[in-house]
Amino acid sequence: MATLGDVGAGNTLGRYELLTPIAQGGMALVWAARMKGHRGFQKFVAIKTMLPNLSDDPQFEQMFLAEAELAAKIRHGNVCEVIDLGEEDGTLYIVMEFVDGEPMTALLRAAASKVPMPISVAVQLSRDAALGLHAAHEVKNDDGQLVGLVHRDVSPHNILVGQDGVVKIVDFGIAKATTANDAAKTQAGQMKGKVPYMAPEQARGGDIDRRTDIFALGIVAYQLISGAHPFRQPDDIATLKRLFDATPLPRVSSVAPSAPASLDAAIAKALEKDASRRFATMEDFAEALDVALKELAGRGDAVVPKAYIRSVLGERADKRRRTIKEAIRVADERLKRRIPGVPEGIVELSDDALSSLPSVPSGQSQLTPSAGSFGGMGSLGSGGSLVSGSAPRLDTGSGSGPIADLGASDAAVVTSPPLEPGKPTRSRAPFVLAGVGALAIAAVLAFVALRRPSSSEGAGPTPASPSFTPASSAMATAVEPAPTSSSPAPATAERPDASAPPSASSASGPLQVRQTPTTKAPLPRVTPSATSTNLPRVRDPGF
Repeated sequence: MATLGDVGAGNTLGRYELLTPIAQGGMALVWAARMKGHRGFQKFVAIKTMLPNLSDDPQFEQMFLAEAELAAKIRHGNVCEVIDLGEEDGTLYIVMEFVDGEPMTALLRAAASKVPMPISVAVQLSRDAALGLHAAHEVKNDDGQLVGLVHRDVSPHNILVGQDGVVKIVDFGIAKATTANDAAKTQAGQMKGKVPYMAPEQARGGDIDRRTDIFALGIVAYQLISGAHPFRQPDDIATLKRLFDATPLPRVSSVAPSAPASLDAAIAKALEKDASRRFATMEDFAEALDVALKELAGRGDAVVPKAYIRSVLGERADKRRRTIKEAIRVADERLKRRIPGVPEGIVELSDDALSSLPSVPSGQSQLTPSAGSFGGMGSLGSGGSLVSGSAPRLDTGSGSGPIADLGASDAAVVTSPPLEPGKPTRSRAPFVLAGVGALAIAAVLAFVALRRPSSSEGAGPTPASPSFTPASSAMATAVEPAPTSSSPAPATAERPDASAPPSASSASGPLQVRQTPTTKAPLPRVTPSATSTNLPRVRDPGF
């Protein structure tokens, strides 16, 4: 699996272009990216890729894949949507919706250093997070059965708060489907998650369920409302001891006097160390928080989260937008340098480049034969190809054999793709074949005419006259002398004997005529031998 050293701004993963990194977690790096489409369409997304030191670990790879599979099944406005899962050159990546916001950790720091968070804002954010987690807990498989999904890492790091005030639950990397026997199943005594936000049963490595996430979200809500963590100590060991001891947890109203009694009770129930005494579902917890929220609104304490978030995190949001805008500008400049003067996403060729390309119709490849090639033309049929070399052959592609030989200097311009069925081409091969066929038929007719007995056999003497065989028939044979008799015979043109060997003078040139003494006796009929090897042969035209 490729490491992240091979992935950087400007690289593409599938159809997504990486712009700039925006967050880093325990096992992954998150990028701002864009998906580009037709006619200038683009959509901004977030892409998560594994960290280099974990990319070759099969266990973390399995967890990465499990996260995409589980999160993709959740459909809720308070859960970050998973859009796609891909792999490019061995690099796995998850594509998620882009959230223009900050993790809740940034909101807690801003509340501590700038403006304290109003209780109504803290309660609204906690309630929305509970609704998103309830949707995750209710995920079902294809058979309609609950998969028993538990996030196991509910913390301010994995709760995003957008500039619009919308909460998004993210990072299901160590989420567990308790009813599934998956490869990432926690072994006995093994802990997964952040110690300060663990429920007691999770810290012990025991059985977990949705109530484990309720405990973790109770810690987050306590921290948002009061600004203090209920269990955190200087180190993890001390934090675990504080988690397991029997010391009662201080009520949230003791550190946030304006908290109503209903809110005090809701937080206390969510943080029960005995899981059986907590809320049964996140939906129940959300309803309890909603009751407290209505009580706060009745007292005139109803601050809109959007306004508060912009007041404390607006500067960070503007900086992030400028960073992404600059990354987009650099990406566009990079593309323009790659294709100077061409609009983004378009590749053009100059007129000179176009004129230099061979003009070859679809389905046909043209050749430039040398002198002496057959007919001075050639064509490749469907699927045909030709390369330069010693006496290359030109085939029709139909399996009927070669129809022409090309010189060694001949070469194909291109190799065409297969012809479309039923689509004619402009090849001149049919005319060449027709010409060959016509020559072959003429040769056959000439041969038959020579073999047919003359109507003048047995007649009186005729004056000798030279006779020539057409060159196209390719039949130049010798004439043997007729048998002699006691009486002179008139001079006559004798028929050639196909069984006789050709004379030296007939090797090339027209048919020779030899005069013999005239005689009144009829000339004997000469019948060519059926086994003669000197009979003229006609080449099969191939059709």
